[in-house]
Amino acid sequence: MARISSIFIFLFTVLFSTAIAQEKSLSLSIQFLSNEQIADVNFKEAPLLENVKKTTAFLEGFFADYKKDQDIVIIQSFYTDRSPEYTIHARPAMLITEMETVLKKLNKIKKLESLLVTYHFAYILQIQAGYVDKEAPYVPGLIVPVQREFNTLKDASLGEVRKQIQSWAQNDVLPVLAAFENKVDPKFAGVKAVGKILTDLDVKGEPDIVALTEGSTNYWRAIMEMTAGNQLISTSKIFMHVAVGEFDYANKYLEILTYFADPKTVAGHFLKELKWRMDIFQEELTAQINGGIMMHDANKYQPAIKTYERILMEYPNSAWALYELYFARNSWKLYLDPNEVDDRSDWDAAKKEIFKANPLYSLDVRASTGREGYLMMRRASISTLFQKEEEFDRDFVKYADIALDLEVYGFAAHLYWLTMLSIPKEEYEGRDLLSYFLYCLDKIGDKDIKKNFKGDFDKSFAEITGERRKLMEESPTYKAFEKQE
Repeated sequence: MARISSIFIFLFTVLFSTAIAQEKSLSLSIQFLSNEQIADVNFKEAPLLENVKKTTAFLEGFFADYKKDQDIVIIQSFYTDRSPEYTIHARPAMLITEMETVLKKLNKIKKLESLLVTYHFAYILQIQAGYVDKEAPYVPGLIVPVQREFNTLKDASLGEVRKQIQSWAQNDVLPVLAAFENKVDPKFAGVKAVGKILTDLDVKGEPDIVALTEGSTNYWRAIMEMTAGNQLISTSKIFMHVAVGEFDYANKYLEILTYFADPKTVAGHFLKELKWRMDIFQEELTAQINGGIMMHDANKYQPAIKTYERILMEYPNSAWALYELYFARNSWKLYLDPNEVDDRSDWDAAKKEIFKANPLYSLDVRASTGREGYLMMRRASISTLFQKEEEFDRDFVKYADIALDLEVYGFAAHLYWLTMLSIPKEEYEGRDLLSYFLYCLDKIGDKDIKKNFKGDFDKSFAEITGERRKLMEESPTYKAFEKQE
Protein backbone atom coordinates (compact mmCIF):
# COMPACT_ATOMS: atom_id res chain seq x y z
CA MET A 1 0.00 0.00 0.00
CA ALA A 2 1.30 3.45 -0.87
CA ARG A 3 2.26 5.74 1.97
CA ILE A 4 -0.64 7.93 3.00
CA SER A 5 1.60 10.99 2.82
CA SER A 6 2.30 10.20 -0.84
CA ILE A 7 -1.43 9.94 -1.50
CA PHE A 8 -1.87 13.30 0.21
CA ILE A 9 0.69 14.91 -2.06
CA PHE A 10 -1.13 13.57 -5.10
CA LEU A 11 -4.50 14.65 -3.71
CA PHE A 12 -3.32 18.13 -2.87
CA THR A 13 -1.86 18.59 -6.33
CA VAL A 14 -5.15 17.63 -7.94
CA LEU A 15 -7.28 19.67 -5.56
CA PHE A 16 -5.29 22.86 -5.57
CA SER A 17 -3.59 23.19 -8.92
CA THR A 18 -6.91 23.64 -10.72
CA ALA A 19 -8.30 25.99 -8.08
CA ILE A 20 -5.19 28.14 -7.99
CA ALA A 21 -4.93 28.28 -11.74
CA GLN A 22 -8.53 29.48 -12.04
CA GLU A 23 -8.72 31.68 -8.98
CA LYS A 24 -5.64 33.74 -8.23
CA SER A 25 -7.24 35.37 -5.17
CA LEU A 26 -7.00 32.21 -3.01
CA SER A 27 -4.09 29.91 -2.29
CA LEU A 28 -4.59 26.92 0.01
CA SER A 29 -2.02 24.38 1.13
CA ILE A 30 -1.74 21.80 3.90
CA GLN A 31 1.15 21.28 6.26
CA PHE A 32 1.70 18.26 8.46
CA LEU A 33 2.22 19.33 12.06
CA SER A 34 2.68 15.68 13.02
CA ASN A 35 5.10 13.30 11.34
CA GLU A 36 3.81 12.27 7.91
CA GLN A 37 4.77 8.61 8.28
CA ILE A 38 2.65 8.19 11.40
CA ALA A 39 -0.41 8.74 9.23
CA ASP A 40 0.29 5.33 7.67
CA VAL A 41 -0.79 3.56 10.85
CA ASN A 42 -2.91 6.24 12.50
CA PHE A 43 -5.80 6.44 10.01
CA LYS A 44 -7.87 4.37 7.67
CA GLU A 45 -7.02 5.70 4.27
CA ALA A 46 -10.43 6.28 2.64
CA PRO A 47 -12.14 8.10 5.55
CA LEU A 48 -9.16 10.37 6.02
CA LEU A 49 -8.99 11.33 2.36
CA GLU A 50 -12.72 11.99 2.39
CA ASN A 51 -12.33 14.24 5.42
CA VAL A 52 -9.49 16.18 3.77
CA LYS A 53 -11.49 16.61 0.55
CA LYS A 54 -14.55 17.91 2.36
CA THR A 55 -12.51 20.25 4.56
CA THR A 56 -10.58 21.74 1.66
CA ALA A 57 -13.72 22.04 -0.49
CA PHE A 58 -15.52 23.95 2.23
CA LEU A 59 -12.57 26.29 2.90
CA GLU A 60 -12.10 27.04 -0.79
CA GLY A 61 -15.80 27.79 -1.19
CA PHE A 62 -16.16 29.89 1.96
CA PHE A 63 -13.15 32.13 1.32
CA ALA A 64 -13.43 32.31 -2.48
CA ASP A 65 -15.16 35.70 -2.46
CA TYR A 66 -12.90 37.36 0.18
CA LYS A 67 -11.32 40.49 -1.28
CA LYS A 68 -8.96 41.76 1.42
CA ASP A 69 -5.33 40.67 1.81
CA GLN A 70 -5.27 38.13 4.63
CA ASP A 71 -3.41 35.09 5.97
CA ILE A 72 -5.40 32.38 7.75
CA VAL A 73 -4.19 29.19 9.44
CA ILE A 74 -6.67 26.55 10.57
CA ILE A 75 -5.28 23.78 12.75
CA GLN A 76 -7.17 20.50 12.65
CA SER A 77 -6.50 18.07 15.52
CA PHE A 78 -7.62 14.45 15.34
CA TYR A 79 -8.18 12.42 18.52
CA THR A 80 -8.76 8.78 19.30
CA ASP A 81 -11.88 9.39 21.39
CA ARG A 82 -13.71 12.36 19.89
CA SER A 83 -14.37 14.38 16.75
CA PRO A 84 -11.66 16.58 15.26
CA GLU A 85 -11.19 20.02 16.77
CA TYR A 86 -10.30 23.19 14.88
CA THR A 87 -8.66 26.46 15.82
CA ILE A 88 -8.58 29.51 13.52
CA HIS A 89 -5.77 32.07 13.44
CA ALA A 90 -5.76 35.09 11.14
CA ARG A 91 -3.85 38.25 10.34
CA PRO A 92 -5.42 40.72 10.39
CA ALA A 93 -8.03 39.35 12.79
CA MET A 94 -11.27 37.90 11.44
CA LEU A 95 -14.63 38.97 12.75
CA ILE A 96 -15.74 36.75 15.62
CA THR A 97 -18.99 35.98 13.79
CA GLU A 98 -17.04 34.81 10.73
CA MET A 99 -14.82 32.57 12.84
CA GLU A 100 -17.84 31.08 14.56
CA THR A 101 -19.47 30.37 11.21
CA VAL A 102 -16.36 28.62 9.89
CA LEU A 103 -16.02 26.49 13.01
CA LYS A 104 -19.70 25.57 12.95
CA LYS A 105 -19.45 24.40 9.34
CA LEU A 106 -16.21 22.47 9.95
CA ASN A 107 -17.71 20.70 12.93
CA LYS A 108 -20.53 19.39 10.70
CA ILE A 109 -18.06 17.45 8.55
CA LYS A 110 -18.39 13.72 9.19
CA LYS A 111 -16.73 12.61 12.43
CA LEU A 112 -13.32 10.98 12.07
CA GLU A 113 -11.14 9.61 14.87
CA SER A 114 -7.46 8.72 14.70
CA LEU A 115 -6.61 5.09 15.44
CA LEU A 116 -3.64 5.46 17.78
CA VAL A 117 -2.54 8.98 18.71
CA THR A 118 -3.49 12.64 18.43
CA TYR A 119 -2.55 14.06 15.04
CA HIS A 120 -2.43 17.61 13.64
CA PHE A 121 -2.75 19.32 10.24
CA ALA A 122 -2.55 22.99 9.35
CA TYR A 123 -4.65 24.37 6.49
CA ILE A 124 -2.85 27.50 5.30
CA LEU A 125 -4.80 30.07 3.29
CA GLN A 126 -3.44 33.15 1.57
CA ILE A 127 -6.19 35.46 0.36
CA GLN A 128 -5.30 37.91 -2.42
CA ALA A 129 -1.63 38.83 -1.78
CA GLY A 130 -1.75 37.82 1.88
CA TYR A 131 -1.27 40.25 4.74
CA VAL A 132 1.41 42.80 3.94
CA ASP A 133 3.16 42.52 7.33
CA LYS A 134 4.54 38.99 7.44
CA GLU A 135 5.93 39.60 10.93
CA ALA A 136 2.53 40.51 12.36
CA PRO A 137 1.09 38.06 14.91
CA TYR A 138 -1.94 35.91 14.18
CA VAL A 139 -5.12 36.52 16.16
CA PRO A 140 -5.62 34.57 18.31
CA GLY A 141 -1.92 33.80 18.78
CA LEU A 142 -0.64 30.88 16.73
CA ILE A 143 1.32 28.28 18.67
CA VAL A 144 1.77 24.90 17.01
CA PRO A 145 1.15 21.83 19.22
CA VAL A 146 4.80 20.85 19.60
CA GLN A 147 5.71 24.39 20.70
CA ARG A 148 2.90 24.24 23.26
CA GLU A 149 4.34 21.01 24.63
CA PHE A 150 7.83 22.53 24.72
CA ASN A 151 6.53 25.52 26.70
CA THR A 152 4.67 23.22 29.11
CA LEU A 153 7.80 21.16 29.78
CA LYS A 154 9.97 24.24 30.28
CA ASP A 155 7.56 25.55 32.93
CA ALA A 156 7.14 22.23 34.79
CA SER A 157 8.93 20.90 37.86
CA LEU A 158 11.48 18.10 37.52
CA GLY A 159 8.99 15.47 38.59
CA GLU A 160 6.29 16.81 36.27
CA VAL A 161 8.70 16.86 33.32
CA ARG A 162 9.55 13.22 34.04
CA LYS A 163 5.87 12.26 34.20
CA GLN A 164 5.03 14.11 30.99
CA ILE A 165 7.87 12.49 29.07
CA GLN A 166 6.88 9.07 30.40
CA SER A 167 3.26 9.68 29.42
CA TRP A 168 4.31 10.80 25.94
CA ALA A 169 6.39 7.62 25.51
CA GLN A 170 3.57 5.41 26.78
CA ASN A 171 0.67 6.99 24.90
CA ASP A 172 2.11 8.68 21.82
CA VAL A 173 5.22 6.72 20.84
CA LEU A 174 5.03 3.06 21.84
CA PRO A 175 1.63 2.48 20.15
CA VAL A 176 3.00 3.89 16.89
CA LEU A 177 6.23 1.88 17.02
CA ALA A 178 4.23 -1.26 17.81
CA ALA A 179 1.90 -0.61 14.87
CA PHE A 180 4.81 -0.33 12.44
CA GLU A 181 6.31 -3.54 13.81
CA ASN A 182 3.03 -5.43 13.79
CA LYS A 183 2.35 -4.58 10.13
CA VAL A 184 5.61 -6.00 8.69
CA ASP A 185 5.72 -9.10 6.53
CA PRO A 186 5.39 -12.29 8.64
CA LYS A 187 8.83 -13.41 7.49
CA PHE A 188 10.27 -10.78 9.84
CA ALA A 189 9.33 -12.81 12.89
CA GLY A 190 11.68 -10.96 15.21
CA VAL A 191 10.22 -7.55 14.38
CA LYS A 192 6.70 -8.87 14.85
CA ALA A 193 7.70 -10.37 18.22
CA VAL A 194 9.01 -6.98 19.40
CA GLY A 195 5.76 -5.39 18.24
CA LYS A 196 3.89 -7.82 20.47
CA ILE A 197 6.17 -6.98 23.41
CA LEU A 198 5.30 -3.30 22.97
CA THR A 199 1.61 -4.02 22.55
CA ASP A 200 1.49 -6.15 25.72
CA LEU A 201 3.77 -3.92 27.83
CA ASP A 202 2.27 -3.14 31.22
CA VAL A 203 4.20 -0.12 32.47
CA LYS A 204 2.42 -0.23 35.83
CA GLY A 205 3.64 -3.76 36.45
CA GLU A 206 7.28 -2.65 36.81
CA PRO A 207 8.48 -4.66 33.80
CA ASP A 208 12.14 -5.61 33.46
CA ILE A 209 12.92 -3.93 30.14
CA VAL A 210 16.42 -5.40 29.93
CA ALA A 211 14.98 -8.91 30.27
CA LEU A 212 12.22 -8.19 27.75
CA THR A 213 14.70 -6.95 25.15
CA GLU A 214 18.28 -8.07 25.67
CA GLY A 215 17.10 -11.32 27.25
CA SER A 216 15.01 -12.24 24.20
CA THR A 217 16.35 -14.08 21.16
CA ASN A 218 13.51 -12.52 19.15
CA TYR A 219 14.76 -9.05 20.06
CA TRP A 220 18.22 -9.78 18.67
CA ARG A 221 16.71 -11.43 15.63
CA ALA A 222 14.70 -8.24 15.08
CA ILE A 223 17.86 -6.13 15.41
CA MET A 224 19.41 -8.17 12.60
CA GLU A 225 16.27 -7.97 10.43
CA MET A 226 16.45 -4.17 10.16
CA THR A 227 18.46 -2.28 7.56
CA ALA A 228 21.43 -0.25 8.78
CA GLY A 229 19.73 3.14 9.04
CA ASN A 230 16.37 1.95 10.31
CA GLN A 231 16.73 1.76 14.09
CA LEU A 232 13.09 0.88 14.78
CA ILE A 233 13.92 -1.97 17.17
CA SER A 234 16.62 -0.21 19.20
CA THR A 235 14.40 2.85 19.35
CA SER A 236 11.61 0.67 20.72
CA LYS A 237 13.96 -0.44 23.49
CA ILE A 238 14.85 3.16 24.31
CA PHE A 239 11.20 4.15 24.60
CA MET A 240 10.38 1.15 26.77
CA HIS A 241 13.02 2.39 29.21
CA VAL A 242 11.61 5.93 28.97
CA ALA A 243 8.08 4.65 29.55
CA VAL A 244 9.07 3.15 32.92
CA GLY A 245 11.14 6.17 33.96
CA GLU A 246 14.60 4.75 33.31
CA PHE A 247 15.90 7.90 31.65
CA ASP A 248 19.59 7.36 32.45
CA TYR A 249 19.48 3.93 30.87
CA ALA A 250 17.64 5.25 27.82
CA ASN A 251 20.06 8.16 27.43
CA LYS A 252 23.08 5.88 27.03
CA TYR A 253 21.40 4.36 23.97
CA LEU A 254 20.05 7.69 22.74
CA GLU A 255 23.57 9.14 22.73
CA ILE A 256 24.81 6.54 20.26
CA LEU A 257 21.69 5.71 18.28
CA THR A 258 21.17 9.21 16.91
CA TYR A 259 24.49 8.80 15.09
CA PHE A 260 23.33 5.66 13.25
CA ALA A 261 19.61 6.34 12.73
CA ASP A 262 18.30 7.66 9.43
CA PRO A 263 16.46 10.89 10.40
CA LYS A 264 13.90 10.25 7.64
CA THR A 265 12.61 7.09 9.32
CA VAL A 266 9.90 7.12 11.97
CA ALA A 267 12.51 5.92 14.47
CA GLY A 268 14.77 8.85 13.55
CA HIS A 269 11.84 11.22 14.03
CA PHE A 270 11.05 9.93 17.52
CA LEU A 271 14.72 9.98 18.56
CA LYS A 272 14.88 13.65 17.60
CA GLU A 273 11.68 14.34 19.52
CA LEU A 274 13.05 12.52 22.56
CA LYS A 275 16.33 14.42 22.42
CA TRP A 276 14.83 17.87 22.96
CA ARG A 277 12.58 16.57 25.72
CA MET A 278 15.52 14.94 27.46
CA ASP A 279 17.54 18.15 27.08
CA ILE A 280 14.85 20.05 29.00
CA PHE A 281 14.77 17.37 31.68
CA GLN A 282 18.54 17.18 31.94
CA GLU A 283 18.88 20.95 32.17
CA GLU A 284 16.58 21.05 35.22
CA LEU A 285 18.19 17.97 36.77
CA THR A 286 21.67 19.47 36.33
CA ALA A 287 20.63 22.77 37.90
CA GLN A 288 19.20 21.03 40.95
CA ILE A 289 22.14 18.68 41.45
CA ASN A 290 24.58 21.56 41.05
CA GLY A 291 22.70 23.31 43.86
CA GLY A 292 23.41 20.32 46.09
CA ILE A 293 27.06 20.27 45.05
CA MET A 294 27.45 23.94 46.01
CA MET A 295 26.10 23.13 49.47
CA HIS A 296 28.44 20.14 49.74
CA ASP A 297 31.44 22.24 48.70
CA ALA A 298 30.51 24.70 51.46
CA ASN A 299 30.55 21.79 53.94
CA LYS A 300 26.77 22.02 54.34
CA TYR A 301 26.38 18.26 54.17
CA GLN A 302 22.91 17.92 55.66
CA PRO A 303 21.25 20.46 53.32
CA ALA A 304 23.06 18.79 50.41
CA ILE A 305 21.77 15.38 51.49
CA LYS A 306 18.22 16.71 51.71
CA THR A 307 18.57 18.25 48.24
CA TYR A 308 19.59 14.93 46.68
CA GLU A 309 16.87 13.05 48.54
CA ARG A 310 14.29 15.51 47.20
CA ILE A 311 15.64 15.12 43.65
CA LEU A 312 15.43 11.34 43.94
CA MET A 313 11.82 11.60 45.08
CA GLU A 314 11.08 13.27 41.74
CA TYR A 315 13.41 11.12 39.66
CA PRO A 316 14.51 7.92 41.46
CA ASN A 317 16.72 6.65 38.61
CA SER A 318 19.32 9.40 38.54
CA ALA A 319 22.75 7.76 38.81
CA TRP A 320 24.31 11.19 39.29
CA ALA A 321 22.00 12.14 42.18
CA LEU A 322 22.55 8.71 43.75
CA TYR A 323 26.31 9.20 43.50
CA GLU A 324 26.20 12.71 44.99
CA LEU A 325 23.94 11.45 47.78
CA TYR A 326 26.49 8.77 48.64
CA PHE A 327 29.30 11.33 48.47
CA ALA A 328 27.50 13.80 50.78
CA ARG A 329 26.54 11.10 53.28
CA ASN A 330 30.08 9.74 53.29
CA SER A 331 31.53 13.22 53.81
CA TRP A 332 29.17 13.77 56.73
CA LYS A 333 30.15 10.39 58.15
CA LEU A 334 33.86 11.22 57.92
CA TYR A 335 33.23 14.65 59.43
CA LEU A 336 31.73 12.95 62.47
CA ASP A 337 34.38 10.20 62.63
CA PRO A 338 37.51 10.49 60.46
CA ASN A 339 38.46 6.93 61.44
CA GLU A 340 35.77 5.62 59.07
CA VAL A 341 37.88 6.52 56.03
CA ASP A 342 38.72 2.89 55.19
CA ASP A 343 35.14 1.67 55.40
CA ARG A 344 33.88 0.84 51.90
CA SER A 345 30.58 -0.75 52.88
CA ASP A 346 28.59 2.39 52.07
CA TRP A 347 30.02 2.55 48.57
CA ASP A 348 29.47 -1.17 47.97
CA ALA A 349 25.79 -0.63 48.76
CA ALA A 350 25.44 2.65 46.84
CA LYS A 351 27.10 1.50 43.65
CA LYS A 352 24.53 -1.26 43.14
CA GLU A 353 21.81 1.35 42.75
CA ILE A 354 24.02 3.73 40.77
CA PHE A 355 25.12 1.13 38.25
CA LYS A 356 21.60 -0.27 38.02
CA ALA A 357 20.35 3.16 36.97
CA ASN A 358 23.28 3.65 34.60
CA PRO A 359 25.58 0.63 34.15
CA LEU A 360 28.02 2.86 32.24
CA TYR A 361 28.26 5.61 34.85
CA SER A 362 31.83 6.83 34.52
CA LEU A 363 32.75 7.14 38.22
CA ASP A 364 33.78 4.41 40.62
CA VAL A 365 35.17 5.19 44.04
CA ARG A 366 37.13 2.32 45.51
CA ALA A 367 39.33 -0.46 44.24
CA SER A 368 40.98 -3.10 46.43
CA THR A 369 42.35 -5.37 43.73
CA GLY A 370 44.08 -5.06 40.39
CA ARG A 371 40.96 -6.16 38.58
CA GLU A 372 38.81 -3.57 40.38
CA GLY A 373 41.40 -0.89 39.65
CA TYR A 374 41.51 -1.82 35.97
CA LEU A 375 37.73 -1.71 35.66
CA MET A 376 37.64 1.62 37.51
CA MET A 377 40.12 2.97 34.98
CA ARG A 378 38.08 1.56 32.09
CA ARG A 379 34.91 3.13 33.46
CA ALA A 380 36.62 6.52 33.85
CA SER A 381 37.92 6.36 30.27
CA ILE A 382 34.35 6.62 28.93
CA SER A 383 34.55 10.38 29.50
CA THR A 384 37.53 10.62 27.11
CA LEU A 385 35.59 9.27 24.14
CA PHE A 386 34.11 11.30 21.27
CA GLN A 387 36.29 14.33 21.95
CA LYS A 388 38.16 14.39 18.62
CA GLU A 389 36.28 14.37 15.35
CA GLU A 390 38.95 12.35 13.55
CA GLU A 391 38.63 9.55 16.14
CA PHE A 392 34.84 9.57 16.31
CA ASP A 393 34.20 6.35 14.39
CA ARG A 394 36.93 4.43 16.20
CA ASP A 395 35.54 5.54 19.53
CA PHE A 396 32.39 3.50 18.96
CA VAL A 397 34.47 0.32 19.02
CA LYS A 398 36.42 1.55 22.03
CA TYR A 399 33.11 2.22 23.78
CA ALA A 400 31.89 -1.27 22.92
CA ASP A 401 35.12 -2.77 24.31
CA ILE A 402 34.73 -0.82 27.56
CA ALA A 403 31.14 -2.01 27.91
CA LEU A 404 32.33 -5.56 27.26
CA ASP A 405 34.99 -5.31 29.98
CA LEU A 406 32.40 -3.88 32.39
CA GLU A 407 30.11 -6.80 31.52
CA VAL A 408 27.41 -4.52 30.13
CA TYR A 409 26.95 -7.05 27.37
CA GLY A 410 23.71 -5.81 25.85
CA PHE A 411 25.05 -2.31 25.25
CA ALA A 412 28.29 -3.72 23.85
CA ALA A 413 26.36 -6.02 21.51
CA HIS A 414 24.35 -3.12 20.10
CA LEU A 415 27.52 -1.12 19.46
CA TYR A 416 29.41 -3.97 17.82
CA TRP A 417 26.47 -4.63 15.51
CA LEU A 418 25.92 -0.99 14.59
CA THR A 419 29.62 -0.43 13.99
CA MET A 420 29.92 -3.55 11.84
CA LEU A 421 27.05 -2.39 9.61
CA SER A 422 27.81 1.32 9.37
CA ILE A 423 31.50 2.10 9.84
CA PRO A 424 34.34 1.22 7.43
CA LYS A 425 36.44 -1.77 8.51
CA GLU A 426 39.65 0.24 8.50
CA GLU A 427 38.27 2.27 11.41
CA TYR A 428 38.32 -0.83 13.58
CA GLU A 429 41.35 -2.44 11.93
CA GLY A 430 39.39 -5.27 10.37
CA ARG A 431 38.47 -6.89 13.67
CA ASP A 432 35.85 -9.63 13.48
CA LEU A 433 33.09 -7.64 15.16
CA LEU A 434 30.51 -10.32 14.38
CA SER A 435 32.31 -12.65 16.79
CA TYR A 436 32.30 -9.92 19.46
CA PHE A 437 28.60 -9.35 18.90
CA LEU A 438 27.84 -13.06 19.24
CA TYR A 439 30.20 -13.32 22.21
CA CYS A 440 28.14 -10.69 24.03
CA LEU A 441 24.92 -12.53 23.25
CA ASP A 442 26.48 -15.75 24.51
CA LYS A 443 27.38 -14.02 27.77
CA ILE A 444 23.78 -12.81 28.08
CA GLY A 445 22.67 -16.42 27.66
CA ASP A 446 21.54 -16.41 24.03
CA LYS A 447 22.85 -19.61 22.43
CA ASP A 448 20.59 -19.52 19.36
CA ILE A 449 21.54 -16.47 17.31
CA LYS A 450 25.04 -17.80 16.55
CA LYS A 451 23.45 -20.78 14.80
CA ASN A 452 22.54 -18.42 11.96
CA PHE A 453 26.22 -17.86 11.16
CA LYS A 454 29.07 -20.06 10.03
CA GLY A 455 32.23 -20.26 12.10
CA ASP A 456 34.00 -21.92 14.98
CA PHE A 457 32.59 -19.62 17.62
CA ASP A 458 33.80 -21.69 20.56
CA LYS A 459 37.32 -20.93 19.35
CA SER A 460 36.51 -17.28 18.66
CA PHE A 461 34.94 -16.81 22.08
CA ALA A 462 37.95 -18.37 23.82
CA GLU A 463 40.23 -16.01 21.90
CA ILE A 464 38.16 -12.98 22.93
CA THR A 465 38.22 -14.07 26.57
CA GLY A 466 41.98 -14.47 26.37
CA GLU A 467 42.41 -11.12 24.65
CA ARG A 468 40.42 -9.20 27.25
CA ARG A 469 42.26 -11.01 30.07
CA LYS A 470 45.66 -10.23 28.57
CA LEU A 471 44.85 -6.55 28.12
CA MET A 472 43.86 -6.33 31.78
CA GLU A 473 46.90 -8.20 33.09
CA GLU A 474 49.30 -6.08 31.04
CA SER A 475 47.75 -2.86 32.33
CA PRO A 476 49.96 -0.81 34.69
CA THR A 477 46.87 -0.18 36.82
CA TYR A 478 46.31 -3.90 37.30
CA LYS A 479 49.98 -4.50 38.13
CA ALA A 480 50.04 -1.64 40.64
CA PHE A 481 47.93 -3.57 43.15
CA GLU A 482 49.50 -6.06 45.50
CA LYS A 483 46.31 -8.12 45.39
CA GLN A 484 45.35 -8.56 41.78
CA GLU A 485 42.12 -10.55 42.00
